[in-house]
Amino acid sequence: MAWKTPRDWTAYETPTAAIMNADLRDQLNALSTHTHSGAAGDGSATTSTSMLLPGVIAPATDTVNNGAANVTTSSTTEVTVQTVTITNPSVAGRLILFATLSFVSPTVANDIFLVRLKIGTTPTTIVTTSVAFTSTNERKCVTLVGTAAIAASGTQILRSTVQRDTGTGTVTMENGRCDLTWVFIPGAGAAA
Repeated sequence: MAWKTPRDWTAYETPTAAIMNADLRDQLNALSTHTHSGAAGDGSATTSTSMLLPGVIAPATDTVNNGAANVTTSSTTEVTVQTVTITNPSVAGRLILFATLSFVSPTVANDIFLVRLKIGTTPTTIVTTSVAFTSTNERKCVTLVGTAAIAASGTQILRSTVQRDTGTGTVTMENGRCDLTWVFIPGAGAAA
């Protein structure tokens, strides 16, 4: 199958299996068969091993606590739940970031915690939401989604964090149920 110009999406359109197969699977299959001769105008005979491919969905490697240990908040200090580092992606573009965080065991009812999705070596917040607990036997799962521009070179650190906003208790993040994932779109502009 040959590469086709990607379709234009409309607001509130529901992706179906047929649409996703045509837009992702078939396009990636077409890319996987593409070779370079090395001739002028035909790309390069080699590719960088750090090159991020269009539409790549990549789960984060949890460098904070290797996916095993839970993370518990402490007073009002912001605590990193998970991180992943992207180094020299070889082409500028945009990341679509997804963080799923699982809360368990709040120690005090009516506490509110802030959950953030951040990017950068000096972290910039992309998305923030608050999570409120009405009792101490609640379990909650929160998903954050955001976008961020990424440069062709340098290091970008993606992270999810939690911090107590109001109240006096703590909450535990079940790290085995937390996830930090991203999709890279090469060449996409800086606008969100």
